[in-house]
Parts: sequence; structure tokens; C-alpha cells
Amino acid sequence: MEGGGGRSGVVVDIDAAVDDDGGSRTRPWVRVDAETGESEEMELSKQAVMRRMGVPARDLRALDPLLGYTASILARGYAIVCNLEQIRCIISSEEALVMRVQGDQGDDDAAARYADELKRRLAAGRHAAAGMPFELIAFGVALECISSVFKSETADIEIEAYPALDELAKKVSTLNLERARRLKSRLAALTKRVQRDVLRNQLLKFELLLGSAGFVVGMFGVVPGVFGMDFEGVTLYKVPHAFEETIGITGACSLLMFGCFMWYLKRRLFF
Repeated sequence: MEGGGGRSGVVVDIDAAVDDDGGSRTRPWVRVDAETGESEEMELSKQAVMRRMGVPARDLRALDPLLGYTASILARGYAIVCNLEQIRCIISSEEALVMRVQGDQGDDDAAARYADELKRRLAAGRHAAAGMPFELIAFGVALECISSVFKSETADIEIEAYPALDELAKKVSTLNLERARRLKSRLAALTKRVQRDVLRNQLLKFELLLGSAGFVVGMFGVVPGVFGMDFEGVTLYKVPHAFEETIGITGACSLLMFGCFMWYLKRRLFF
């Protein structure tokens, strides 16, 4: 910034630029390095995260706990954006950024546990995850963490439910009925939340299956296309039944390739 009497030499941090809320607010994040597994605390603005991870502003709004977005998994060109309630993170091939938010359900503790578990998995189990990209490892850890949260909440409901049902069986009263009603409401809400991290899994599996099938069909379509070009001087065109035999061999190879894809995905526990 320049004044009337000279230059003051003030340095402006571009990462603290005005965000969508009209301010220069930053959020705390935990960064986990893909190579070393080391984690560090960071303060980043929306603009800094967008440039760093290559995601649009609408994806960051999906992670904002104040906006009340439902659980979602967004696959982008260079990153995976995960809003799994307590676990809100952006995963790329080089790092994972986990948003730290102090909420009623202990979001901040869940983020810290996720970062610690991912660090431990990278440090101790790198040999077991050989050949699997960092994005899938980090995404799998996120699913495991949110699953453990659901299991813990289910156990808490069970601990309260059995005594409440016993009391209701002994004596039907307004107080016991109200306790049972509250437990039923909590269980219904938990079931609804779980049915969402299942529909998402089914959609991801279908996307993998459809992508694999599309790749195989595309490879199979190359052969008829080559035969349709009618190159001069190619003796294969003059061989009787050459086209039918080539199509048959290509089809068999395509089916074999698709089977290999399915075997690999099943081995990696995607199906």
C-alpha cells in the first residue's frame, strides 16, 4: 500500500483474500502428506484451498458445516471431496486436507483421529497397500472412521435401549413410553444417516463398473473401425472369414479384459 509521503512496504497475503462470505476468514485444516504420512496444522482460506487442491467454490460449500449439506462424495479431476458428517476432507494424489470443526458431535476429535489413523496406515501398512494410490487409501480410512462413529453411536443406543425396554415391559407409563419414543427416534435418524455413506457406495461401485465396461467396449470398437477404413495393400482384407475371426478373437479378449478388471476390483474389496 502506498501513502502520500512514500511507500509503507505492507505485504498483503493473497491467501487471506475475500472469500464468498465477504470476509478474509480462514479455517483450520490438518494436512497429511502422501509420501511421509506426517501431519501438520494449517490455516487456509477458501481461495487458498481452491488453488491448492484444484476444486471449485461450490465443493467447499458442500464441506461447510454451517450450510447443512448432506453427506456427499464428489470426484473431481485432481481431488476427491468427502463430506462424511464428522469427516470433511479433500484428497489429492499428494496430500489430504482435513477440516477441523468443533461441533456438537465432536467433529474436531473425528478429524484428529482420521489424520492419526491415516498417518499410522501409511507408516505401518505401506507394504500392504502396494499398488493402491494414496487417494483410495485416504478415502478408505475416511469410510472406516465414519463407520466406527456409527458403530459407537449404535452401541450407545443399545446400552440405553435394553434397560428402557425392560422397564417398559414391567410397567407401562408415560415416562417409559417417552424414553422408548426418544430411543426409536434416535435409531431412525441413525439408520437414515447410514443409508446415505450405502447409496453412495452403490453409486461408486456402479460408476466403476460402467467405466470398466465402457473402456472394454471402446477397445472392441476399434477393430471394426480399422476394417472399415479399407487400407490399400493389406492382404488380411482378402483372407476369407478374416473379419469374423478377428471380431471373435477381439470379443474374447475384451471379455477376458473385463473379467480381469472385475477380479482386480473385487480383490481390492470394491465389490
